[in-house]
Amino acid sequence: MWTDLLSRAPVGLLPVLIFLVVLLYMDSYKLVGFRTILWVTLVGALLPIAGYWINGYVLAKLGWD
Repeated sequence: MWTDLLSRAPVGLLPVLIFLVVLLYMDSYKLVGFRTILWVTLVGALLPIAGYWINGYVLAKLGWD
């Protein structure tokens, strides 16, 4: 499972990263700082991972399959 996830995750994130680069290029007024964009992107990538682990833990504790 992990090898499958590690092989598919970069492919799935590629369009998102390209879109972010285009938005950064088009933001000529620099309304949002680069550091803020990186921080929000990192948090947005980590929260689904945390949710996946929490969901697995809760399902195991409740005995649901």
